[in-house]
Formats: sequence, structure tokens, C-alpha cells
Amino acid sequence: MEISIEEVLEYRDLPDQLKTWVVSDEIIEGARVPLVMTPLLSEKSLVGEVGRRLVFPVASQLSASAFSTLSDPENPEKALADSGYSPSDKTISYIAVDVTELIFCAVELSDVLSEDMPKIDWVRLNLRNMGLAIGEYIETAVRDLLIAGAGLTQTCASDLTYTDIVNAIAKQENVNWIAETRFLIVCPDSKAKLLLDTQFIATERYTTVELANLVNGEIGKFASCRVLVSPLLDGMPYALMFVGDEKFGTVATIVYKRQLTTKSERDEKKETTFMVSSVRVGLGVVQSKGILRFDITNTP
Repeated sequence: MEISIEEVLEYRDLPDQLKTWVVSDEIIEGARVPLVMTPLLSEKSLVGEVGRRLVFPVASQLSASAFSTLSDPENPEKALADSGYSPSDKTISYIAVDVTELIFCAVELSDVLSEDMPKIDWVRLNLRNMGLAIGEYIETAVRDLLIAGAGLTQTCASDLTYTDIVNAIAKQENVNWIAETRFLIVCPDSKAKLLLDTQFIATERYTTVELANLVNGEIGKFASCRVLVSPLLDGMPYALMFVGDEKFGTVATIVYKRQLTTKSERDEKKETTFMVSSVRVGLGVVQSKGILRFDITNTP
């Protein structure tokens, strides 16, 4: 007897218990927020030190005076001795940055999970992502710090123009912040508009020295500023300008009391391993004039 099969049985028609799953070696996690603003801050450490407050001494500037007339022009030394000098005082004030945040990310891994999917290194996969999660949390906190702590502001329309940036630079220079390096931090929508401007200089046109000093998120130069892009500014009516010259000292800082640390605890009864990664940090603005915030009247 001849038997013919008229119907084709496809893989999707098989019952679940007969299906064979092949897991790719590549694990897709997708994209996370890039760390653009955090690296701009001066990093300090209180690890191993007593207390959780870092104090920055800030010295006042001295000013000079002159005698327009002297009682005895022929004998100026005697005239100065008679008149006397008025001394100026060099004073010290203090700006404190406290470590207030304990930032953590925790997971719990079961033995069953490892047994069912033995090809995946669950510990390494989670550890890497826990560190990224903490970094993203800090990056968001830094964004909020720079927005709130900016000592100067510049109002502009929805399109951040060359004129807006040049005027902002002049505003900083009018309070003596004449810098060689400025970072302009914008959202992706503002970036798209800057790329259309003929005065934008892409990183492809950078010199060898400029390429060697490239920072995370840098896409080029505009109005003498190094342009950084952060999706954390998406939907917000702000852009930021940050002075990067070391000669001015610390503008804003991140202070560590605990560097990234991971601890694990085994629960044999539940056959699980609990892991937690954490840092203790403090954020602070030390010199607010080094930060300028663009207030955009219509969000890009």
C-alpha cells in the first residue's frame, strides 16, 4: 500500500515539548545611556579617610590701590610713610561636599536558572549590567547637579544658534572665565540641527592631538566649543556649557567614599545567590561660574 503525505508539517506546528531551542552565543542587552557628563567632573576620594565631607578652601582675590597725590612729591618715601598703606585681607571661605548617596543595584540568582541555561554566564552578565545601571544613575544625578548649579544662564529660542553660543561665551568671559576648553552638552535633537550648520566641525576633521583628547560623547566643535551629546537632555528645555580648563581648579566634583563594590551572599536553603553592587558618592558644584545653562524657550 502506498502512503502519501499531503500536508507539510512545519516547525511552528510542533508541540512545545518537541521543539528544540538553539541559543545564540550573542546576548542582546540593547543600548544604555552613555556616560558623557560624569567624566567632566573632578574625581576625589575619601576612601579610607575619616568622615564623609570634603571641604574646598576658596581664597578671595586681592585688589590693588594707588595714591593719586602725595603730600611731598620730592620725597615719595616719606609721603608714603606719612600716609600709610591700607592693607587688604586675603580671606578663606569653604565649600563643603558631603557624601550622602548610597547607590546600589541588587539581583538574586537561582541554581535552577543556571541549570536550565548553562551556556549563559549569569554572574558576569549581571555584574556588568549592575555596574552600568549604577553609572547611569550617577550620570542622571550629575545632569541634575549641573542644571541646578549653573552660575550663569543664557536664554535662546528652540534652535541653539552660533550667536547664542558666542553670546554665552562672552557672558562667561565678562566674569573672567576666559577658557581654552569649553564643552557644550546638547540633546540629540539639538545635535541634529547643529550638524546642518556649515560652521560645525566634525571629529573627522580633528587634528591628531584633538583626536587623542577626544572624550566620550564628543561629536565635533561648534563656536569653539567641543560638542557632547546626551540623551538625558532629551525633552528638557536646557543645554549646558562647562569650562574644562584645569587652570581654574575644580568646577564640579564627584567624591567617592566607597568605590564600586560587589558583595554576594549564598542562601543554601533557597538555592539562590544574592548579589549587590554599590557605591557611596557625593556631588557638588565648587565654582558655579564655570557652568552656564541655556534656557531654551521652546524645547527642541
